[in-house]
Amino acid sequence: MYNIPEIRKASASLWSGIAKYLRLEGISGAHVGSLGMLRRREADVAAIDCVTYALLSTYQPQSLIGTRVLGRTYHSPAPPYVTRCEYGFNLVGRIRTALLRAFEDPTLTPARQALFLKKIEWADIASYSKISAIENYAVKLGYPTLQ
Repeated sequence: MYNIPEIRKASASLWSGIAKYLRLEGISGAHVGSLGMLRRREADVAAIDCVTYALLSTYQPQSLIGTRVLGRTYHSPAPPYVTRCEYGFNLVGRIRTALLRAFEDPTLTPARQALFLKKIEWADIASYSKISAIENYAVKLGYPTLQ
Protein backbone atom coordinates (compact mmCIF):
# COMPACT_ATOMS: atom_id res chain seq x y z
CA MET A 1 0.00 0.00 0.00
CA TYR A 2 1.34 3.44 -0.84
CA ASN A 3 -0.20 6.86 -0.72
CA ILE A 4 0.89 8.08 -4.18
CA PRO A 5 2.67 6.28 -7.04
CA GLU A 6 5.86 8.30 -6.55
CA ILE A 7 6.26 6.94 -3.03
CA ARG A 8 7.25 3.61 -4.55
CA LYS A 9 10.55 5.10 -5.66
CA ALA A 10 11.40 6.18 -2.11
CA SER A 11 10.46 2.81 -0.65
CA ALA A 12 11.77 0.68 -3.49
CA SER A 13 14.10 -1.40 -1.35
CA LEU A 14 11.28 -2.56 0.90
CA TRP A 15 8.83 -3.20 -1.93
CA SER A 16 11.36 -5.05 -4.06
CA GLY A 17 11.83 -7.68 -1.40
CA ILE A 18 8.20 -8.33 -0.50
CA ALA A 19 5.98 -7.21 -3.38
CA LYS A 20 5.73 -10.66 -4.93
CA TYR A 21 4.17 -12.01 -1.73
CA LEU A 22 1.47 -9.34 -1.27
CA ARG A 23 -2.14 -10.01 -2.06
CA LEU A 24 -3.10 -6.37 -2.60
CA GLU A 25 -1.53 -3.25 -3.98
CA GLY A 26 -3.25 0.09 -4.14
CA ILE A 27 -3.16 3.82 -3.65
CA SER A 28 -4.61 5.26 -0.45
CA GLY A 29 -3.95 8.96 -1.00
CA ALA A 30 -2.22 9.53 2.36
CA HIS A 31 -0.15 7.69 4.95
CA VAL A 32 -3.03 7.79 7.44
CA GLY A 33 -5.22 6.30 4.70
CA SER A 34 -2.73 3.48 4.18
CA LEU A 35 -2.75 2.74 7.91
CA GLY A 36 -6.56 2.70 7.86
CA MET A 37 -6.49 0.23 4.98
CA LEU A 38 -4.20 -2.02 7.03
CA ARG A 39 -6.59 -1.93 9.98
CA ARG A 40 -9.55 -2.71 7.70
CA ARG A 41 -7.57 -5.62 6.17
CA GLU A 42 -7.65 -4.01 2.74
CA ALA A 43 -3.84 -4.11 2.54
CA ASP A 44 -1.04 -6.29 3.85
CA VAL A 45 1.70 -3.71 4.22
CA ALA A 46 2.22 0.04 3.83
CA ALA A 47 5.31 2.21 3.38
CA ILE A 48 5.25 4.93 6.03
CA ASP A 49 8.31 7.17 6.25
CA CYS A 50 9.97 7.48 9.65
CA VAL A 51 9.11 11.16 10.08
CA THR A 52 5.41 10.59 9.43
CA TYR A 53 5.43 7.55 11.72
CA ALA A 54 7.07 9.54 14.53
CA LEU A 55 4.64 12.44 14.09
CA LEU A 56 1.65 10.09 14.08
CA SER A 57 3.01 8.26 17.11
CA THR A 58 3.20 11.55 18.98
CA TYR A 59 0.13 13.42 17.74
CA GLN A 60 -2.26 10.74 16.43
CA PRO A 61 -1.29 7.50 18.16
CA GLN A 62 -4.76 6.08 17.52
CA SER A 63 -3.88 5.99 13.80
CA LEU A 64 -1.21 3.36 14.56
CA ILE A 65 -3.41 1.04 16.61
CA GLY A 66 -3.35 -2.47 15.18
CA THR A 67 -0.16 -1.87 13.16
CA ARG A 68 3.51 -2.53 13.75
CA VAL A 69 6.81 -1.78 12.07
CA LEU A 70 7.97 -4.76 10.00
CA GLY A 71 11.32 -3.37 8.94
CA ARG A 72 13.14 -0.32 7.76
CA THR A 73 14.57 0.62 4.40
CA TYR A 74 17.98 2.08 3.68
CA HIS A 75 18.69 5.56 5.01
CA SER A 76 18.23 8.28 2.43
CA PRO A 77 18.24 12.07 2.47
CA ALA A 78 15.23 13.89 3.84
CA PRO A 79 12.84 15.48 1.36
CA PRO A 80 14.19 18.81 0.15
CA TYR A 81 12.66 22.22 0.51
CA VAL A 82 11.81 23.30 -3.05
CA THR A 83 10.61 26.42 -4.81
CA ARG A 84 9.72 27.47 -8.34
CA CYS A 85 12.34 27.34 -11.08
CA GLU A 86 11.66 30.89 -12.26
CA TYR A 87 12.73 32.39 -8.92
CA GLY A 88 16.03 34.20 -9.31
CA PHE A 89 19.09 33.88 -7.12
CA ASN A 90 18.07 36.95 -5.10
CA LEU A 91 14.70 35.51 -4.05
CA VAL A 92 16.13 32.02 -3.52
CA GLY A 93 18.79 33.60 -1.29
CA ARG A 94 16.11 35.38 0.74
CA ILE A 95 14.15 32.14 1.13
CA ARG A 96 17.28 30.31 2.29
CA THR A 97 18.06 33.10 4.74
CA ALA A 98 14.53 32.92 6.12
CA LEU A 99 14.83 29.14 6.57
CA LEU A 100 18.19 29.50 8.31
CA ARG A 101 16.82 32.16 10.62
CA ALA A 102 13.82 29.98 11.44
CA PHE A 103 16.19 27.18 12.44
CA GLU A 104 18.32 29.54 14.53
CA ASP A 105 15.48 31.51 16.19
CA PRO A 106 15.21 30.43 19.84
CA THR A 107 11.55 31.49 19.98
CA LEU A 108 10.81 28.85 17.31
CA THR A 109 12.48 26.04 19.25
CA PRO A 110 9.13 24.61 20.46
CA ALA A 111 7.79 24.56 16.89
CA ARG A 112 10.94 22.85 15.56
CA GLN A 113 10.83 20.32 18.39
CA ALA A 114 7.15 19.62 17.76
CA LEU A 115 8.01 18.80 14.13
CA PHE A 116 11.20 16.90 15.06
CA LEU A 117 13.32 19.37 13.07
CA LYS A 118 16.89 19.59 14.32
CA LYS A 119 18.85 21.30 11.59
CA ILE A 120 18.85 22.40 7.99
CA GLU A 121 21.60 21.70 5.47
CA TRP A 122 22.15 22.83 1.93
CA ALA A 123 22.60 19.79 -0.25
CA ASP A 124 23.24 19.53 -3.95
CA ILE A 125 21.41 17.14 -6.27
CA ALA A 126 24.22 14.58 -5.94
CA SER A 127 23.20 14.11 -2.30
CA TYR A 128 20.01 12.48 -3.54
CA SER A 129 21.74 9.97 -5.85
CA LYS A 130 21.29 7.31 -3.19
CA ILE A 131 17.55 7.27 -3.93
CA SER A 132 18.27 6.46 -7.58
CA ALA A 133 20.70 3.74 -6.51
CA ILE A 134 17.98 2.16 -4.35
CA GLU A 135 15.55 2.35 -7.26
CA ASN A 136 18.08 0.74 -9.62
CA TYR A 137 18.64 -2.04 -7.10
CA ALA A 138 14.89 -2.71 -6.91
CA VAL A 139 14.62 -2.85 -10.70
CA LYS A 140 17.57 -5.27 -10.78
CA LEU A 141 15.67 -7.49 -8.33
CA GLY A 142 12.71 -7.46 -10.68
CA TYR A 143 10.31 -5.02 -9.08
CA PRO A 144 8.11 -4.41 -12.12
CA THR A 145 6.70 -0.89 -12.16
CA LEU A 146 9.66 1.31 -11.21
CA GLN A 147 11.02 1.26 -14.74
